[in-house]
Amino acid sequence: MYLKHLAEAMESMLPKAAEILWEAKDDILVYKTFPNEHHRSINSVNPLERLNREIRRRELVVDVLPDQSSDYHLIVTILINVDKDWRSGRCYIWLRKVFKNSLILGWK
Repeated sequence: MYLKHLAEAMESMLPKAAEILWEAKDDILVYKTFPNEHHRSINSVNPLERLNREIRRRELVVDVLPDQSSDYHLIVTILINVDKDWRSGRCYIWLRKVFKNSLILGWK
């Protein structure tokens, strides 16, 4: 297992980091529990990069914001719009496929 070898290699120089890495192994490897068809989407950071580009683009259009709170307001507005898109069905991963036959979500 690569994660185990990495933690062992870090042990001598960064013992605390190696300990944190090994303790978080279940969280780090949770993507392996998703269906194989979603691994490429999960492994990619493209949605995050796209979101950062959109925020940067909107900031450049506005050019000068009067204060930091205006900047935060603009970013929150963009994030709310992205959230609406995800809730309306334009999402990166289809959760119905991931959680099919899940009693927790009540989907059939």
